[in-house]
Amino acid sequence: MTGLSNEAIEVGSEVGADDPVCIIDVMKMFSRVPAGSAGRVAEILVQDGQLVEHGQVLLRLEPR
Repeated sequence: MTGLSNEAIEVGSEVGADDPVCIIDVMKMFSRVPAGSAGRVAEILVQDGQLVEHGQVLLRLEPR
């Protein structure tokens, strides 16, 4: 399990494929997670500070 911190994104934010959308904290080692594809944030599925599992969907994007 790892901790999650949302970057300054919210539903409706436009993101590029390489834009960071959140930070994952694994034993005090922080990694920025890129969007992976360009689009608009349609839904954020986890809360700031929530523990997440490997492979868990964090947010949904609508493609540009």
